[in-house]
Amino acid sequence: MVTFKFVRWCEEGLCAIFRDEVTGREFVVPFSRLIPHPVCEFLKHPDIEDPNELARRCAEESSIFGIAIFRHYLHLLKEGNLMKRELEKEYLFPETVDFSCVREEILRGTPTDEAIRKCST
Repeated sequence: MVTFKFVRWCEEGLCAIFRDEVTGREFVVPFSRLIPHPVCEFLKHPDIEDPNELARRCAEESSIFGIAIFRHYLHLLKEGNLMKRELEKEYLFPETVDFSCVREEILRGTPTDEAIRKCST
């Protein structure tokens, strides 16, 4: 089982550094990949309405063991550089994003950026 743990924010706050607890290797995760886990979103922080604050809080609690971060980790492994920053993915969520919809789209195989666009009104 792969477990990712939050380490710190990048200087600008638009990416986070996580550690693979199995291997101990750190890797960069763009903000747009910090899709909150449903448990964090609905049970731990149902009062947080701002999607960016929710993503930050859940990331800091390492509550984002979802497929978006795992797919990004595999992408970085394939690229051969776990600390590679992809600036085009370092953006905040639209205020109208529906994370449940995003998670469903990702599970269907939709690329994360497309899922975020599709699930924002």
